[in-house]
Amino acid sequence: MKNDKLRVLLILASAVPAMGGTISTFTGNVDNLTGTNENYSTNSAPINTSSAGSYKDLLLTGNQTNLLQTNTNFHLESLSVTNGSSYTISGFSTSAPSIRVGSSGYTTSEQNAAFTNVNSGGSQDLIYLSGNSSLRINQANSSTGGNLTLSIRQSGNFNVTTGSTLTIDAAVAQKGNGLTLTMTGGGTTKFGGTNTFTGNMSVSNGIVEVATSGTLLSNMTVAAGSKFIHNGSAAYAKTLTLNGNGTSSRATLSGNATVGTSVVLDNVGDTLAPGNSPGTMSFTTAQTWNSFSYNWELNNFTGTNAGTDFDKIAITGGLTLNASSGNYILNILSLTDGNVSGAVSNFSESNQSWTILSTTAGITNFDATKWTLNKNGFSASATPTGSFALNMVGTDLVLAYTAVPETSALAITLSAAAMLVSRRRRMAHGSRD
Repeated sequence: MKNDKLRVLLILASAVPAMGGTISTFTGNVDNLTGTNENYSTNSAPINTSSAGSYKDLLLTGNQTNLLQTNTNFHLESLSVTNGSSYTISGFSTSAPSIRVGSSGYTTSEQNAAFTNVNSGGSQDLIYLSGNSSLRINQANSSTGGNLTLSIRQSGNFNVTTGSTLTIDAAVAQKGNGLTLTMTGGGTTKFGGTNTFTGNMSVSNGIVEVATSGTLLSNMTVAAGSKFIHNGSAAYAKTLTLNGNGTSSRATLSGNATVGTSVVLDNVGDTLAPGNSPGTMSFTTAQTWNSFSYNWELNNFTGTNAGTDFDKIAITGGLTLNASSGNYILNILSLTDGNVSGAVSNFSESNQSWTILSTTAGITNFDATKWTLNKNGFSASATPTGSFALNMVGTDLVLAYTAVPETSALAITLSAAAMLVSRRRRMAHGSRD
């Protein structure tokens, strides 16, 4: 073997239920493939060929963080990380290498079914993470060549189970047209690269997050119970569909996002949650919303800085509220000064107001009776006795808190009123005398 630190275990497909092709498993102390002409292969040692991997299924099960680098392209049917493992894949080439996942479009012998986890209902999992595992695919190239690319060769799933995280900083590209990616499993998938993948994406279970450095060119559908977090510096301008179904099955759009398209909101399960506790969500086109929920967070009761002290939605253009298919819910949520759920800081029984939604062209059909203000998630160091109310002020929506007068002030007021009534009674008796 070229490197006695690298141990490759070949497992026949029949030994692993529901897996297609030959499975290659790295266990124990996996070597960093950084030597001259080293590359991943299903053979017993790294080889230097452009077809490294031969479109087989790769299973990583080590219990430590390893850096796996490739010298040329990295060919796989599927990539799986299990057993609480943590791996990073980076480029190591004077050219622009790619990790090619999926096998459609090549020879018949290479077009075996992609990796299918026995618990995934027979779906094709191009990438599968389980057992609180993590995988990062870096964009940076340790050589002077172009950055690493993750090339999707067929439609399939990124099956990231709950507690696991897939981070893709490399650009995601595609081989062929009409490809789709589905995020399943309940975990988190993060995109941080300048992606060129234009096929449709959907979040059927879990969280998809676009980092500040990331761009996304795919139409996105978010199922009930799932979340799409967009923090990209570039506006998201594709079709975005939230399929929420009631207050217990929300589909959530979150992040310090700029959304450059009209978003259809027609169910109270369609939820807007600006920022990352808290923040600002911006829309660069006019919006028409029939029914939705707004998760509004406040971490400083007397704060005046939108996006820092409290959440805000900012719309360039107008907002039309058509409540024909439902009403609106404003969830008032308090955060500590550490931005975790809890008692809001700087609370006092004083009148306060916050602009929670701004427009440049006004709001049509605002009706306060169509809004439910849910205060179950709001708490303070002292039990609030005042009341919240939502109003339209100019072209904006403003949430106001009106304090109840302090006990001493109320007592003085009541005493003065009683004295006035008593005096009037005495005057009345005197006039009859």
